[in-house]
Amino acid sequence: MARQRDYRAEYAKRIAHGIARGLSRSQSRGHPRVRESFASGAYGGSGERYDPRLKLALRDMLRGRGAG
Repeated sequence: MARQRDYRAEYAKRIAHGIARGLSRSQSRGHPRVRESFASGAYGGSGERYDPRLKLALRDMLRGRGAG
């Protein structure tokens, strides 16, 4: 039988954890305001940098050129 979930407690725990991490309430619940970043780093906040070599490699691959 499925376990009964306590949504109220889960929500309170998620908010408390986010506040402890220094996030706003809206970030903690997963829906940040317009100028705020996502807590998970999704949508451009992952810290990955643009590498022009990858763009060139993809272009060559799509044109049928090998890695050589």
